Amino acid sequence: TAFFFLSSRCMLEVHSYAHSEALFMIPALATIDRLGRFVEGRAGRRPSFWAACGMSALASLDRYVGVSLIFWGACLLLAFYRANLFRRLGLALLYGLASGLPLALWMLRNFTLTSNLLDRTLAFHLPSRDQSLYGLQTVASWLVPEPFPKILQFAALGAVLILFAGIELRYRVVREKRQALWLLSFMLCYALVFAGYLTLLSVNTLPVSRHLSPLFFTGLLLAAVVLHTVWEKTPPQNRIVRPVILFVAMVFSLSY
Repeated sequence: TAFFFLSSRCMLEVHSYAHSEALFMIPALATIDRLGRFVEGRAGRRPSFWAACGMSALASLDRYVGVSLIFWGACLLLAFYRANLFRRLGLALLYGLASGLPLALWMLRNFTLTSNLLDRTLAFHLPSRDQSLYGLQTVASWLVPEPFPKILQFAALGAVLILFAGIELRYRVVREKRQALWLLSFMLCYALVFAGYLTLLSVNTLPVSRHLSPLFFTGLLLAAVVLHTVWEKTPPQNRIVRPVILFVAMVFSLSY
C-alpha cells in the first residue's frame, strides 16, 4: 500500500506542485482515524474526539473542501455513536462547532478585509456533462493510466466497481470492518461536498487529480482493507484466490 501510495502518478502529480492537497492528506487521515476510534469506543475516547476536532479544523484551514470532514464527522456521530439521540446530536453539534470555528474566523477575516468570504462568486450551476465525464476519467486513469484509450479506462473502473460489489456481498467487508465503513463514508461525503463546490462556487473547474486526490488515498486504503479481509477469509481449499490477489496487485503496480 505504501509503495502504491508513494509511486502512483496521482500522488507524484499532486506532490510535484506547491498545492495544498498534499498537506491536506495528513490531517484528513488523522481525523478519520481519531474519530473512528472515538465512535468505536476504544481507549482514550475523549482525547481522540478533541484530536479529531483539531485535525479537522486544520484540514479546513488548508482547503475549504475540508468542510467535508466536518460534514462526515457529524454524520458519523449521528449514525454510529452508541448513545441516545440527544447525546448524539450534542456531540455532532460540538464537533461541528469545534472543527468549524477556525474556518469561520478565517472567513470573517476575509470578509472584514475584502468584503468577500471565500474569494468566489456564488452562482448556481449543476455540474456539466463534461465535468462529470472528466471526473470519471480522472478516477479511471488511476487504474489504467494514459496513454491507454479512454474506453479501456472506463471498462477498468466499471470492473472494479462490480468486483467491489461482489466482494461486499460475499464477505461483508464494509458491514463488518469499521475501517472500511469510515473510509467509504468519507469518500461519499467528499464527493458530495466537492459536487456542491462545483455547483455553487466554481462552475468552470474540471476535476483533475489534485482535486480528487483525497478519493485516491482513501480509496487505496479501502482497497487494502478489502483485499486483506478477502485474504483472511479465504478458506484453505480455495487456494487460487490468494494467487489471484497477488497477480492483480502486481499488474496494478506495473501499470505505474
